[in-house]
Amino acid sequence: MKKYPFGAILDFWENYKSMIVTEKINLIDTKICVISKIESKNKDGMSVIPYNSINVDTMKIGRNGTLKVKNTELLNMIKAAGSFYKYDGKYYIPSSSVRRRVSYDYFRSTAEKRKKRNGIIDEYENINLKSFASDETLITVAQRFRKVKSIIFIGQRLSGSCIKLVGMKSAGTDKQIYAIDVVKELNRNNDIDFYTSFPEDAGLSNMAFEIECDIKRTTKNGIPLSVFVSDNITGRKALRIDIRAEINNRKYILKSLDITHRTVKSAKEIANMIESEIKGYENASLNKDVSIDEIEDVCIRHIPKKSQKKFKDAMFKNASIETAYDISQKLFESERSYKTQDYDRGKHKYDIALGSVLKIC
Repeated sequence: MKKYPFGAILDFWENYKSMIVTEKINLIDTKICVISKIESKNKDGMSVIPYNSINVDTMKIGRNGTLKVKNTELLNMIKAAGSFYKYDGKYYIPSSSVRRRVSYDYFRSTAEKRKKRNGIIDEYENINLKSFASDETLITVAQRFRKVKSIIFIGQRLSGSCIKLVGMKSAGTDKQIYAIDVVKELNRNNDIDFYTSFPEDAGLSNMAFEIECDIKRTTKNGIPLSVFVSDNITGRKALRIDIRAEINNRKYILKSLDITHRTVKSAKEIANMIESEIKGYENASLNKDVSIDEIEDVCIRHIPKKSQKKFKDAMFKNASIETAYDISQKLFESERSYKTQDYDRGKHKYDIALGSVLKIC
């Protein structure tokens, strides 16, 4: 992350927002499309992707549709998705997270989820649209669209009329708290140095806008405190706030706050919550001298099973909280879930658990 004046942070935020497409979709007017054949090349060198579709309004199946693509990266994205939604002349290509967790959240009823939890039904109806999906699956998904009626698509512009669909929100979600609103409130009463990796890290693989706030305050025993704010417009938990302590050039999470899209709190109220937490740590001392057993007890449950031996071997060689911190990235490098699903999973839970072992005295 690089240090910038607050004015630059505000400019970066506007650039970030301009990357995001947010559109309220009348789902009745959409076409749901699935790849029906292997793509071919036309005389102009463009890839031609054949697809079948269903008109949600009429529930009629369409055959032999084609989408022409020149960009190789876009072609691979569409092939990986296996499906897309056509609305108002635009093609929305769902990310892996949208195809799985997000679609399931919005297009499965509460009653259906309850039945699955209670064992009343063994399996959900298939709403996972892959390449060559059957007409039956198309009809099932279209029926779900008709029930929901409208939703907000959140995407990132690609080439031409194609948009990568990276998230969804309820069409009734009017209020939205953004990272920049909270940071503005924090800046009113604190002398802050601001750091961000935007725009260097901006792109299809990183949709979050992250700000590190060096608030120039410490714990009772002189450990520097900072506030890390991550805004993911596409996530179910739109805003994540971590209060961190820096020890030996490592930043441990002391407290993490998740703010949902539908929060009723104002930016000022959220900033006051952060301020209250910081004051609590200012009046306390942190002791990083913890045992290997304490670290393992709180962290092991958050580590993928295939990485638990790696964790134990590293701790056996050098049993310290620094070792547990330094190895964290390697423990999750092959774990896709914490990258592709909402950011309340995987590595972040491990980091929170590790920070929790710091003794407050």
